[in-house]
Amino acid sequence: MVDCFPWTCEMTTPRKIFSTVAIVALLVVIVWQSFLYVELRIRVSFADEQITVFADTADRAQIALSQDPPDVKAAVQLLEYVRDYYASGTKQPEGSALDQVVERSRRMAMLRIMEMLRRVTGEDAGSEPEDWINTLAGQR
Repeated sequence: MVDCFPWTCEMTTPRKIFSTVAIVALLVVIVWQSFLYVELRIRVSFADEQITVFADTADRAQIALSQDPPDVKAAVQLLEYVRDYYASGTKQPEGSALDQVVERSRRMAMLRIMEMLRRVTGEDAGSEPEDWINTLAGQR
C-alpha cells in the first residue's frame, strides 16, 4: 500500500502538511469566490428586473395619459406602484451600488410619470410622489 501521492513521496512531513493545507485553502477560496459570484449574478438579475419594471410602468402611464380622455387615475396608481415596488433594502443590500442604481431608476420613472401628470392635468404638486397622489386623489 502506498502512503503518499506521487508528487509527495519525496517530501518531508512538514512539506506534506504545508502542501495539503495550501491545497485545502485554495479549494476554500475557490468555493467562496464561486458563492460570491453566484450571489452577485442573482443581485444583478434582481436589479435588472426592478429597473425593467420601472421603465415598463412609466411607459404604461404614458399610454394611460395619452388616451382621450387621459386616464389620470391609472397614472396615479402606476406612480404608487413604482413608489412601493420592492422598497430599498428588500432585493438589494440598502445603500449598495446596485441599490443606488435601482433607486435612481425608480426616481427617474417617478419623475417621468409626475411630469406627464403635470402636463396633462395642469397641476403642479411638486417633485414628491406622495404630493401628487394626495393632490390627484379626488380625480380617482
